[in-house]
Amino acid sequence: MLNSKQNIGRLDRRIVIQQSTESKDIYGQPVKTWAALATVWAQVEDRSGSEGVQAEQITASRTTVFTIRYLSTVAERMRILYNFRYYDIHSIKSPDRNRFLELSTELLDDPFEESEDAAEFSSAFSSAFNV
Repeated sequence: MLNSKQNIGRLDRRIVIQQSTESKDIYGQPVKTWAALATVWAQVEDRSGSEGVQAEQITASRTTVFTIRYLSTVAERMRILYNFRYYDIHSIKSPDRNRFLELSTELLDDPFEESEDAAEFSSAFSSAFNV
């Protein structure tokens, strides 16, 4: 956690805070999409991780806390995009009187992790952006 007397240089990671929106597909049906609310600097701390079995599959969860400068529009129904991964915001604390926010999050399942699609995605991304 940062406080007002600490160096804000610890906010050294770029994250995107996204909010849920609803649009319509070509058939007029509602579709849930995500739109960027803000791109901000953050301090990232992995707090805990665990594994378990759910529906006969091994699942993992990771709790990560993102500390950002105070932003009044952030809500718990939003998510964070960081390093090509999505994190659901579970709780928000403002321990320093509206100077900083601590966003406690959980890593969402990675749809590309350990699959053939991951290599295909990486290859397409690299060629598209000459990485």
